[in-house]
Amino acid sequence: MSDTSSVDASLWWDSFTVLLTELEISSLSSDLPPNLAKKLKDNHAWFVDLLSRFKPPNQKSKQALNSKTLKIGSHQLTIQPHLKDKALQISSCLLLDEVQSYILVETSIKHNNTAADSTAPEFLHLMLIQYYKERQCLLKCIRWILMHAIHDGPVSEGNTMKEEARKLFHDGLETKLILFFDNLLSCSYPEQMDVDLFTLWAEETLIENNLVLDIIFLAYYDSFCTCSSETWRKFGSLYKGVLAGDFNLGKLAITTEAQQLAYHAKVQMLLILIETLNLENVLQMVHDEVPYRKGVSTFSMTDVQEMDALVSTFNAFEMNEAGPLVLAWAVFLYLLLTLLEKDENNELMEIDHIGYVRQAFEAGSLHYCLEILECDILKEYDGPVSGYRSVLRTFISAFIASYEINLQVQSEDSNPSLILDILCKIYRGEESLCIQFWDKESFIDGPIRCLLCNLESEFPFRTVELVRLLSSLCEGTWPAECVYNFLNRSVGISSLFEINTDSQTVDVSRIVEARQAVQVPGIEGFFIPAGTRGRVLRVVGENTALVRWEHSPSGMFVLILHLAQEMYLNNKDEVVCTLDLLSRLVSFNTGICFAVMDISNSLQFHAVDSMNEQVEKRVWVVEIICNLIKNLSLNACGAALMSMGIKILGIMLICSPSNVAAATLNTNLFDITLQTPVFNVGGNGLSSGSWLLSCKLARMLLIDCEQNSNDCPLAMSVLDFTIQLVETGVEHDALLALIIFSLQYVLVNHEYWKYKMKHIRWKITLKVLELMKKCISSIPYYGKLGEIIRNVLFSDSSIHNSLFQIVCSTAHALEKLHVSRLLDPVEIEGLQLAIGSVLDILSVMLTKLSKDTSSNFPVFLQAVFSCTKPVPVVTSVLSLISYFGDPAIQFGAVRLISMLFSIADCIQPFSYGITCFVPDNEIMNLRHSVSYILLEQSVSNEDLFVATVNLFTSAAHYQPSFIVAIFAPDENTEDHLSIGDAKLQKNETSPIPVVSKRSSLVDALMHYIERADDLIKSNPRILLCVLNFMLALWQGAPQYANVLMLLRRHGKFWKHLANAISNIAGSEIPLLRNLKEKDAFNLAYCFHCQSVILEIMAYELFLQKKLFHAESLVKDAADSKDKEQNATKIDKSKATDHHDLKGIWSSWFKDSVLEKLIKSYTSGGYSNDIYCGAKVATSLFSVHVMMKLAVCDSGSLSVSLLQKIHEILMKLSVHPAFSELLSQYSQRGYRRA
Repeated sequence: MSDTSSVDASLWWDSFTVLLTELEISSLSSDLPPNLAKKLKDNHAWFVDLLSRFKPPNQKSKQALNSKTLKIGSHQLTIQPHLKDKALQISSCLLLDEVQSYILVETSIKHNNTAADSTAPEFLHLMLIQYYKERQCLLKCIRWILMHAIHDGPVSEGNTMKEEARKLFHDGLETKLILFFDNLLSCSYPEQMDVDLFTLWAEETLIENNLVLDIIFLAYYDSFCTCSSETWRKFGSLYKGVLAGDFNLGKLAITTEAQQLAYHAKVQMLLILIETLNLENVLQMVHDEVPYRKGVSTFSMTDVQEMDALVSTFNAFEMNEAGPLVLAWAVFLYLLLTLLEKDENNELMEIDHIGYVRQAFEAGSLHYCLEILECDILKEYDGPVSGYRSVLRTFISAFIASYEINLQVQSEDSNPSLILDILCKIYRGEESLCIQFWDKESFIDGPIRCLLCNLESEFPFRTVELVRLLSSLCEGTWPAECVYNFLNRSVGISSLFEINTDSQTVDVSRIVEARQAVQVPGIEGFFIPAGTRGRVLRVVGENTALVRWEHSPSGMFVLILHLAQEMYLNNKDEVVCTLDLLSRLVSFNTGICFAVMDISNSLQFHAVDSMNEQVEKRVWVVEIICNLIKNLSLNACGAALMSMGIKILGIMLICSPSNVAAATLNTNLFDITLQTPVFNVGGNGLSSGSWLLSCKLARMLLIDCEQNSNDCPLAMSVLDFTIQLVETGVEHDALLALIIFSLQYVLVNHEYWKYKMKHIRWKITLKVLELMKKCISSIPYYGKLGEIIRNVLFSDSSIHNSLFQIVCSTAHALEKLHVSRLLDPVEIEGLQLAIGSVLDILSVMLTKLSKDTSSNFPVFLQAVFSCTKPVPVVTSVLSLISYFGDPAIQFGAVRLISMLFSIADCIQPFSYGITCFVPDNEIMNLRHSVSYILLEQSVSNEDLFVATVNLFTSAAHYQPSFIVAIFAPDENTEDHLSIGDAKLQKNETSPIPVVSKRSSLVDALMHYIERADDLIKSNPRILLCVLNFMLALWQGAPQYANVLMLLRRHGKFWKHLANAISNIAGSEIPLLRNLKEKDAFNLAYCFHCQSVILEIMAYELFLQKKLFHAESLVKDAADSKDKEQNATKIDKSKATDHHDLKGIWSSWFKDSVLEKLIKSYTSGGYSNDIYCGAKVATSLFSVHVMMKLAVCDSGSLSVSLLQKIHEILMKLSVHPAFSELLSQYSQRGYRRA
């Protein structure tokens, strides 16, 4: 075996997974940081060559792995035999170069501690996923570069993204993309790969297809390159072959996921072909009336004829997916014909574009467009979805403009309805497209705006179509404002009008005048005044016409009045559309929410009130929606309406907590019933009894999850509404009922519901856990209601079991989920988020408990420390510390274990140590994990680092057996106490250290002690948590003698600590008022660090004195020479440490360091001006709020805050000084409000 070998530098690659993560977290609003820009430049060759740089196996690379050291350009690897065997194994399976296979294995094991120890099939499966993940992340990096460049828009030439994108296509990326995609369509299954892995290979290959097509689309969408007619025909031929089944795309679709990916690839190819027709440019030429030969066009007339020859070979009846392409081609031809001048040789007239339209419609092209927009993969896709929808928008707009589509005429033709459905799907969820629509300068949206105006002219006679389209067009703050203004302006009213002798015909050109008041359709008591003139839109009967009156109420006001009509509930479509529009408007724009709630103060409202005295109460929007919810039927539509209604109430509750909370709770929205007394609550406005809901809400929840597939299920709306009620601070029976229902019914049972969409289960889980957090944090601010919630949370075993069922997993089990093909990634993400949330909840619940064994909540503690199946809670949480797939889970696990250490210390039978829950074979994994956190996470995840060191500190105070086990020397683990051994008692540890080998954890901590001089200035928070742990060790010195010896043996330990103090002694302390918040915290941390260092030194001086005395006794009692020599060595070591520390203090006395420290500690005076200013500001705020409340203007203040202010106001009113002040004002002519 040779010592060193070299291979081609092009074989090396830095992880594209890491690079993609860095790109995704970078800011879109600014250019890339220099280090990231350099990484893109270094990987330029990989981007241009796509995946071809992943080489096949070759003998030279295989022989190179026989060396001890391998050089790959500027990189060098030390070959480890066990990793080499793994690399050779996957090289033959993945058909990947042996050196690149070794890089893959080493990189994967670095981020996955279990990979190297996995069984052969599991390891191979994991490596296959990791390999394709690297390939796909490479493609995603290219896609991200193009998407970022599009986001930047027309910026300066110095922009990194724009320059990189242009350079990629300058170097030939377009040609390589088409060629690579052609090869992907023809690739075959690797013969060396296990047949069991075919499904995985097929899905990963299809994902690569999708990513390559994304890149091709973006290249043409933002004109990074121009699609020639030759390229268009080449791509069109590939599309035709795919539809005909000539390629492997259909053969790979062997699973549901693979079928979706194959379907999406066909859609991508279709949209690329439509986009490269450049309909937007042709529309611009038509709009500007620029002749074709004078405009900028990609294709010549000859090109168009050659392209038409290809399109004519598509049979839309046999290939219905080609229908939209045929229709788009017809639109393209028609627009070209309008651009030709009369003197031009018009070869295009020979092409039958009407025939193409007829063929496309008969093949159901519009149905297919709608199907594309409704496809799940497009909804959840992380690619350029907005771009794909933009292409469809331009296509439909050009079609409307070309063939003068009108949605007004009602007929048996379903195409107008399909076009409306397509437009609603295109705009809904795409804020950028909605902004373009409302921009009057956007000529592309002009034909669609004409459709909207035509629909508006028949309002409210035809409401559904208008409201649906407006609801889709209000995505975002500004579009929502545009929609509201469009509805709220004076636009006119349309209604059926019977033309007879009672009405006077004013003009033969279809102008009529109402001699009597005409009722507005669907609104009882709302009339168009007599004498109002109107224009006949169309005749719908012998003597009946649809008339557009010149009367102009607010459209939003009319819609809300519609909702107020009980008879209107029978028209479910209009109610659904109206509530959907209202829900979206108030969600996107808070100002609109206030405006809608204030609509009862409008002049229009009082005009209606003058005709119907009952309207005033019912038009109040909150009461209208409450009444609507209470009268809904038990069916899927009723559940959807309830969800939207509750969502609207929740948003309004945020805007006006006191008013909306009172209106909704007093309405008894969810049919509260009181049963036999359970909790003796007594007064404070709460009834004494158990609070239950009727079965209506429970049944509604089940119906909704089983039959509806909306993004905002009823359960989410109810939980959100409950959370917002809790935030108001109101105490009410109805709120208590909702909380208990959510915890005892939804939390416990929701996992057993039958979901139409599986991932909705985890959304509900996270939302009910959010409610639980909110309830726990609100307990101190509630009265009797808080007591009941606390009792339920800490005493209900069903709630505890539901929490434990989520969190009782292990790191290994979670890692295996990512390998499984049975779970959707969205479900795995939901589970991880739920685990992190439960860990946070358990930590907060433990903080509420007293350390006294006579705690009032034994049920909860007993559940936490019981041996639950399949894994005890403590065991699971300790294992989750090693799960690096989600830092939030690690942080939650570390924090929870810290709490458990302190709680278990004083609760029998666990007072001997919580570590009895950790299996012996897990201690090594845990040690490696926390060591990695200490060494690698202090910068990337400071909170996790601090929490981990705080875990050690907590363990040092309460669980010494854990510290001894986890800090055991790496090479001598088997000779030490196992982590489950309960023999180690706090009083049985010998003061004489017997450990002679190194500990990786001690080395990791010493890394920060060596940097103490720098950290105390740059990041004192990190240094402080390390010092706190050191202090805990010195405080428990008899139990941690071995660990302390390891610390002392590191060179210059005391000097590093001393330098951290001496180098800043006497430095000027800045004034607090001049400091920013972060700097003020750092200053506090710095002083705290100095305090802890001095305390550690004090403990050490005291400890050395005691140890010298103990060791002298040991020497006197020694029976052998070896013991004497050993004791003498220890004595010399201790004497050296003691001498170093005494020398430090001596030098401090000589150099006046202590004098400087004392001066710095006493010179930091505190200015009372800040405190007095805060008191004045608080008083002024209170007075201002009291003035508002005096005129019944509660604003958005919470109910609890209003109660406190009312109490202050009452106390102030009865104060003698206040009465005296009032009399003085009265004498000067003022009067009390």
